[in-house]
Amino acid sequence: MKCRMCMLQSVCTRLILTAFITMSACGRCDDAVTSVCADQDASCRPIAGYLPGYTLFKPAHVATLPKKLKEASDVTVVATSEVALIQDEKGIIFLYDLKEDDVVRKIKFGPKGDYEGMAEVNDTMYVLRSNGTLFKVPNWRENNDATHQTLNLPTKDNEGLCYDAFANQLLIAPKSRWKKKLGGGKRKRPLFAVDLKTEQMKSEPAFVVTTKDILAFAKKKRLTVPGKINKKGEFKDRLRFMPAAVAVHPVTGEIYIVSSVDRTLISINRQQKITGFTMLDPQLFLQPEGIAFLPDGTLVVVNESPKKKPGLLLFKWNSGKTR
Repeated sequence: MKCRMCMLQSVCTRLILTAFITMSACGRCDDAVTSVCADQDASCRPIAGYLPGYTLFKPAHVATLPKKLKEASDVTVVATSEVALIQDEKGIIFLYDLKEDDVVRKIKFGPKGDYEGMAEVNDTMYVLRSNGTLFKVPNWRENNDATHQTLNLPTKDNEGLCYDAFANQLLIAPKSRWKKKLGGGKRKRPLFAVDLKTEQMKSEPAFVVTTKDILAFAKKKRLTVPGKINKKGEFKDRLRFMPAAVAVHPVTGEIYIVSSVDRTLISINRQQKITGFTMLDPQLFLQPEGIAFLPDGTLVVVNESPKKKPGLLLFKWNSGKTR
């Protein structure tokens, strides 16, 4: 017989239209339950996510970004205590000191535009505009002369950019759909690559994951996924997973991809297998638009956020531990 808590939860799910499904077993019975209440007791508390090494509800540091970075769109690590940021309207690199929690320099490199991704490689800064234009700024701290090229991307809206040191390539994560007629499909989420030896696009994506893979991983690990309860009281997943940013872990080589639209974060290994998935707390992750890693594995997250809201967060990495 189902426990009283599970019976109450079953009724609760039919009274609301939107909820998160937790495919976890109740501590009092063997039935999988849908979690919609924040005040559940400990025995039925849902598992929000699985991301080995990180505790994403407990940041080591939280900073409010200055007004000029309220529309921050990406971040890249340039030193052990410095990051560079861009925002999606101006061609400016903002150098941010993590100890001072402030912008210490601004380097203009290009005209106004929708700048969405950035990555530093050996003192050269690469910046991606959403239309697929890639800017290159050599010796960017001392020089603002930029060159650019338009990449032959099959996607119209491209937001994520990072350096993959394990393969000496830039990874690009498109937010828009990769159309089937161009080699993609509704469920496919590709990471395209630029070979840094030739500075040309590789003919095939470096990595491809699918929303089907993500949901299968979540089900196997009994994790929370975005969803909706229909009029019949049945749960329907609503995982859109439209990448906003991408970063490569400096130690494990895993690729982390964040989707701002549904506040989800995944990690995959070099064989394209899902290794982690979690939903993100909207109180901390208002609109996550950029991610990067410090050399020790500390995760850096940047939100597009209004004044007095968390703009930059740091999460320490504990090797071998899971959330």
